[in-house]
Amino acid sequence: MIGQIRNVLDKRFVQYDRLATALAVALQAKMNLWLWGPGGYGKSDMVETVLRGLGHGAELFIQAFGPGMTPEKLLGNMDIKKFKREDEIGYALEKSFMNYRFAVFEEMPDAAKTVLFLLKDILAARQYRDGSTTFPMKTETIIVCSNLSPESVAQEGPDAEALIQRWPLVLRVEWEDFGTEAYTALLHKRQSDFSESGVDGKSAVPMLANFCSDLAAKGERLPPRIVLGAAKALVTYAKIHGHSDIKPFDFQACLSSVRGMSGADFSGVVRYAQRSHAEKQLADAERMAKTLDDALDNMKSVIDVTRKTKELKALLESVHAISVDESTVERKKNLIRSAENAILTSREKAESLVH
Repeated sequence: MIGQIRNVLDKRFVQYDRLATALAVALQAKMNLWLWGPGGYGKSDMVETVLRGLGHGAELFIQAFGPGMTPEKLLGNMDIKKFKREDEIGYALEKSFMNYRFAVFEEMPDAAKTVLFLLKDILAARQYRDGSTTFPMKTETIIVCSNLSPESVAQEGPDAEALIQRWPLVLRVEWEDFGTEAYTALLHKRQSDFSESGVDGKSAVPMLANFCSDLAAKGERLPPRIVLGAAKALVTYAKIHGHSDIKPFDFQACLSSVRGMSGADFSGVVRYAQRSHAEKQLADAERMAKTLDDALDNMKSVIDVTRKTKELKALLESVHAISVDESTVERKKNLIRSAENAILTSREKAESLVH
């Protein structure tokens, strides 16, 4: 099962191994799982994606808790037909979570104590009980997705402690790596989330990933939800301004109002874009230099050698024109030396062919 879960998650998520393991154990052992941690890391999204990906969509019940949650909602709401027919209050229990194999409870701890007390009784008895009315609970696994840890909820008192004991499996969901590669992998997998016709969304990936990694190094760790929102904003900004790709100056113009990015130093984006452009130019020049050098070895004509010498000189001039920083300056120097040596070699070969 864990292999299937990983295959499902790998299509859209990164850093999911611990969650995949916890889900596999919970589903296989029919145990309840409590996922908690800061918002934005896809707890609910990953759980729903896995359950639907495993073919359990029709057996899945998702319940949003919160201050507005009532006992009636937990029990499937009032059975209107029964009330009209028998003038008696009852609940549509077959429409509640108890009638489903899997349930996801969103922010369950935020519900009123009356709701949580009722839930505790249902889980303890594995059925709803109200006098002569009973309804068996078919649910095998209940997954809580919350910002709160079970320990913090247990501090509310003995009833809260008794309730959270029904979730023996607990996992904090948050990234462990906030480097450039992690953000790059996320943006590549979720490119469809921020795509716009006429705009090259891929152009945002390297600059945005590097920018977010720099922020993380300074203590501002942006969760996937914020980063994907930033990518969507960038692509939309480019589209409404008629750009076919993302420009470095789009970052400050667009992202300074994005949560977690206001007040950030966007000059690094420009430097990164310039460095990336220089690295591409150097890579192209290195490939060209190798091609010309290999061609010289097999030339027997003075005319051909002379032509290649001119091409090498033109290449050397283009390398001199590449603007580099301290990270690529040695690479540029090495390429210049290689080109100069190749020119000397080509001249010597031309002279040898003349004589």
